[in-house]
Amino acid sequence: GYLWASLEPAGGFRRIMLGVAGLGCGLAFLTKGFLAVVVPVIVVIPYLVWQRRWKDLLVGLWLPLAVAALVALPWSVLIQQQEPDFWRYFFWEEHVRRFAAEDAQHVRPFWLFLAVFPAMALPWTFLVPAAYRGLRLAEVDRSTIAYLLLWLLLPLLLFSIARGKLLTYVLPCFPALATLLAIGLAKGLDDSRLLAVRAGLRLQTGMWLVLILALVLNRFAGIGRPFFDAAEGRRWAALVTALAAGVVTLAYALRSPSTRRQILATGIAMAPLLLAVPFVIPNATRQSKMPGNTLAALSADLPRDVIVISDGVYVHAVAWVLKRADIYLLSPGEMLYGSSYPEDKPRLLTVDGLRRLLEDVNRQQVLFIACDRDRRSMVQAALDDAALTLSATPGPGGGLVTWTIPPNATRQSSR
Repeated sequence: GYLWASLEPAGGFRRIMLGVAGLGCGLAFLTKGFLAVVVPVIVVIPYLVWQRRWKDLLVGLWLPLAVAALVALPWSVLIQQQEPDFWRYFFWEEHVRRFAAEDAQHVRPFWLFLAVFPAMALPWTFLVPAAYRGLRLAEVDRSTIAYLLLWLLLPLLLFSIARGKLLTYVLPCFPALATLLAIGLAKGLDDSRLLAVRAGLRLQTGMWLVLILALVLNRFAGIGRPFFDAAEGRRWAALVTALAAGVVTLAYALRSPSTRRQILATGIAMAPLLLAVPFVIPNATRQSKMPGNTLAALSADLPRDVIVISDGVYVHAVAWVLKRADIYLLSPGEMLYGSSYPEDKPRLLTVDGLRRLLEDVNRQQVLFIACDRDRRSMVQAALDDAALTLSATPGPGGGLVTWTIPPNATRQSSR
C-alpha cells in the first residue's frame, strides 16, 4: 500500500493508499505486535532518505500511522483494563528480551535465516539468476526496485540480528521477493534464449530426484532416522508420487522451447507436493505439533473436576482441549513469566511437589498428566517415590506421554 502511494502524485487516491497501508499495519499489530510497525518503518524511512523525499519523511507518514493507531486503539484500551500488566510483559518480555536477552527463547545463530531462506523460497530459488537478469533489463522505475530490495533485505537483517529466531519471522520478506521475481521473470518471457530458466529447471528436477532417492533409501535401506513409521506406507507413497509428478512436469517443460512454459512448470511441479502436505505429515510430527485429536481421545472420559498437569511443550494444547486454565506445570516453557506471579508460583511443580499430589490420601479427583517424553523421567521419579506403579500411555510417534491416576490409587497399584 505504501509503495503504491509513493508512486502516485498528491491527491485522493494517494491518501487512500496511505490509509490502506495504515490499516494493514494496524491489523498486523493486533496479530503480531510492535513488529508490525517496526518492519515497515525500517523499510520506508531508508527509502525516503535515499530518495531525499524530506517532506514525506517529516509530514507524509502521519496518515498511515494515525490509521494504524485507530485500528489498534480499542483492543489496546480493553486489554489494559483487563490485564494491567499486559503492556509491560508484551513489550519487555515478548519484544525486547526475545530480541536481545541472553536467555531469549528460540536462540539461534546469526546465519540461520541466510542459510534457510533459499529453501523457504523453493521452487523459485532456482529461477533467481533468471529473474536477476530480467530485473536488469526490465523497464521499471528503479525506485520501485530499490524499495522492494529494502523490503526484502532490511527485515531479513533485523531478524538475523535478533537472538530469538523462528522461521516464520521472515515471512514478511516474501511479498517483496515474489514481486521482484515476477518483474524479472516477466521480462524473461520475451527472451526465448534465457538459458538461466532451463538451468533452473534442471536443478529443480535433480533436487526432486534426490528427494525421491532419499525417501526410498530411508524406507527400504534403513539409512537415517525413519521419516515414516512402519504403518505409514500410504503417506510415504503419496509423498513419492507427488515428487514424481513434479519430475514428469519438469521433464515435459524441458522438452519445450517456450520460456513461458518452463517458468510455469516451475510452479506447477511444486503444486502436487503442496497438495500432498496435509496428508503426508508423519505421525511423529503430528504428535509433537498437532496433539489435539490424541488429547481429546485420551481425555474423553475424564471427570470435570480432574486435576490437570502438563509441561511447557503441551500446556497450550491441553488447556485448549480440556478448556482449563488451572493447570499445574512440570516445566514453564512460555509460561515462565506468568508462573512468577505469587498466586501462580505453586502451580510450577518440582518432583517433590508432584509427589505430594500423588501421595495426597485425601485427594478425591483424578490426576491427568500430559507431557513430552523428555519429562517422562521426572514423572516416573515422582511415581516411584510415591510407590505407585502406573504405566504411561505414549501417544502416536512417541512425543506425547500421558498418565491417568484415579483418586483411589494405592501403593503398588498398577494400571
